[in-house]
Amino acid sequence: MRSGISAILVGTAIGVFATYAIAQSTTASKGEGSRSPITFTESLQARGIGLSHASLVAALQNGDPQIRIEAASVIAQNHDPDAASLIESALASESNPKATVFLASTLMGLDDATGVRRLTEICTDAALPSQTVADATFHLVFRGSGAQCIDGLIKRLQDPNKLDSAMQLIPSLGPLYKKASQAQQTEMLAALQSHLNDKEPITRMVASRALAQTGFPNSADIIKIALQREADPTVRAGMQSDLTA
Repeated sequence: MRSGISAILVGTAIGVFATYAIAQSTTASKGEGSRSPITFTESLQARGIGLSHASLVAALQNGDPQIRIEAASVIAQNHDPDAASLIESALASESNPKATVFLASTLMGLDDATGVRRLTEICTDAALPSQTVADATFHLVFRGSGAQCIDGLIKRLQDPNKLDSAMQLIPSLGPLYKKASQAQQTEMLAALQSHLNDKEPITRMVASRALAQTGFPNSADIIKIALQREADPTVRAGMQSDLTA
């Protein structure tokens, strides 16, 4: 189920919502201009980080947040018996938003309640940037959770001062729709319909994709109406694809 949800989210985001991947599925680029992936283990070695227990523990305090992310992932993948406590300790002192989300998600993958709690705090914090909230929601949904984020997402999408962040937030609505209450579903559908008229083509595209993913019976009719007035050829192609998916 996780891989299916992950594919939905990444595809919906069109490469934007998922700013970095999760645990074993996350890879680093092998070099500028190269598309060949390497594992976190290889990435750490390429940066001169050893793979011994002591080296990985030290890497959790490295000045580079990406190294901290990769070290946490490798420790978890190694089934280190101290993985949860080590990553919890690193999370407690982490200040980088992306690293914070990733470490919390890694803990969640280890069935550590601290991870869920921290991601929930992030996705429900109205003061945080929308990208950070979107990232936390992505990780929660990827790991089978996320309903606790719905109210906060809806409020952000309804906030006229946060309209420029809609594209980051919308992709999670499709996978979360079935987890929502009836009242929340009504608000989610209203938000998606509204953003089918967004000034940004990419936002209209992700709104169409998320609407199609909700499974709402009238979603096809709503997308067809939007398609009739849509002038952007790329958005049109996306909407047409959503109608046949």
